[in-house]
Amino acid sequence: MKSPPKGLDTAGRSLWRQVAKWASSRNVEFDEHEFVILTEACHVTDRLSQVAEALDGWHPADPTALRLLVEERQQRQLLSLLLVTRLGLPTGITTVDPAKGVTPRSRRAQTAAKARWGDAS
Repeated sequence: MKSPPKGLDTAGRSLWRQVAKWASSRNVEFDEHEFVILTEACHVTDRLSQVAEALDGWHPADPTALRLLVEERQQRQLLSLLLVTRLGLPTGITTVDPAKGVTPRSRRAQTAAKARWGDAS
């Protein structure tokens, strides 16, 4: 796997290394477009770190803190979208959907297959 791109801060480089370690342990190779998504996820991680640092010492009811908390929530949602939905990284959730008898990872794989090959049902 590629090394982390220039311009990432500590949190972003850490995420890159964690994903690289996960991918290496499972023989997963990313395409170029997936590296772009991973790079953006790392930048989001850096922004989350900056927001956390900016929030340090603020009372949650302060208007400035409230704006930062909203930004933090939005960045967390974006990070989840990039890592889980776009890259399909595992969430760690291993529960089975009783209605279908499949794991969340299986559902993501089925969705990806339908998007790529069309719905054959």
